[in-house]
Amino acid sequence: MNIRKFTIGLLILILMGVVSYVSMVFLTSLKKKPNPPQTVKNIPLVKTEKIVYADLPLSIVNKGRLSSFHKVDLVSEVQGKILPGEVLLKSGQSFKKGQLLYRVYDEEAKLGLIALKSRFLTSVANVLPDIKYDFESNYSAWMAFFHGIDIEKKLPELPITKTDQEKIYLAGRNIFNDYYTIQSSEIRLEKYKVYAPFDGSFSQVYFQEGSIANPGTRIATIIRTDLLELEVSFEVNQIKWLKVGMPVELQMQNNRVAQGKVNRIGDFVDAKTQSVLVYVDVPNEKAQGLFEGMYLNARFYGFSLSQVMKIPRSSVSNFDEVFLVENDKLRKTQVEVVLVDQDYLYFSGPAEGNTIAIELPLNPTDQMQVNPQMITQ
Repeated sequence: MNIRKFTIGLLILILMGVVSYVSMVFLTSLKKKPNPPQTVKNIPLVKTEKIVYADLPLSIVNKGRLSSFHKVDLVSEVQGKILPGEVLLKSGQSFKKGQLLYRVYDEEAKLGLIALKSRFLTSVANVLPDIKYDFESNYSAWMAFFHGIDIEKKLPELPITKTDQEKIYLAGRNIFNDYYTIQSSEIRLEKYKVYAPFDGSFSQVYFQEGSIANPGTRIATIIRTDLLELEVSFEVNQIKWLKVGMPVELQMQNNRVAQGKVNRIGDFVDAKTQSVLVYVDVPNEKAQGLFEGMYLNARFYGFSLSQVMKIPRSSVSNFDEVFLVENDKLRKTQVEVVLVDQDYLYFSGPAEGNTIAIELPLNPTDQMQVNPQMITQ
């Protein structure tokens, strides 16, 4: 009895195991096998344009520094006490052309000149009787010269001698020597007063009023303020586009604009920067707010390039290499660079109608497959 129960229980267990296994196999066969993952190739998008050449108006923008067109050191040529002029002798003081900047005490020099003229007047008076009898044809000219002498004013022009004998006679009486000595003293007397040669201001003052000036003493430095000069550096390959007289637009802060023109172009290369200096005249008015030492952007315009195309500088590698697009692949090619400015490269070379890549993918290579997208022009 016990054996029978045991046999029946064992069969039941075996049957249950078989049923479970069959069910598992059946259910497993119903489950779909997953498809293996598919790799999608990422083709970079490239923006392109058709190559078309045309005559393009051009401007070049560069930065420069303003300086005064004239900067003059005022050096005393005479000796004496510095006295006030029509403006204050202080740094930053402005003045107008023709104003008296300062003067040097000149009373002693004036009296010395008057004494010379008085002696000369006596010398001329002493020779007049001889001229009347020996050189009568020129007597009226010398008499008019004598009456024209005013010891408070400059000497009149010396009469022209008509004969060699007259010249010898006057030279023997030191008339010529005395005359030109007085003229030299008149010129020297003018150096006691210093007038402004232009509208400007004092940039530095080294001696104040009341100081004693000696010949060679540097009194002050003045700068011209109504005319400034912008100094701009250019690469050697850009100089051929610039001409003297070319208009220049100066861009200041708060979007204000001033006008200038090219005054001169350097004919040598700076050894340190390997650039050529170009100088721009900038007429200045007080309302413009231009000052020496300012940095400004200058736009040089008024010329054009013949049969070129421009592309962003980011589209170029190794200075003169670009990528054409052929059959959805990049092809590296060299171009003839005409000009490079801050934003664009102007070139010629590849035939019109070719497709050129304007925006490149990261690390582009020759024969790279791309997805070109034409930019509407």
